[in-house]
Amino acid sequence: VCGWCTPEELLALSRVNKAMHSLLTSARSAPLWKLARSRVEGLPERPKYLTEMQYASVCFLNECLHCGCSDDSTQNPIWPFFVRYCANCAVSQCVDSSCYALRV
Repeated sequence: VCGWCTPEELLALSRVNKAMHSLLTSARSAPLWKLARSRVEGLPERPKYLTEMQYASVCFLNECLHCGCSDDSTQNPIWPFFVRYCANCAVSQCVDSSCYALRV
């Protein structure tokens, strides 16, 4: 059943309970994430330093990686860094505040 899920659905399932979270964060589930990701056009290639779930979170969750808020400023990832920050955290988390302007 999970093989037909979108990345967003897999993320939602990972938050259902501890058992689903453990299942979907295990290395054995990587092919499920990769299959779900393959159905989404236009995504940049996953960096090797992110797990499939971390990558899906950056791409599909509208939440700041630092503070967890979800507002209008978190709608776009900062692709050069593969992070998603709100306007406040982008200024404090980036070495140079111009990185916030790099959003695509």
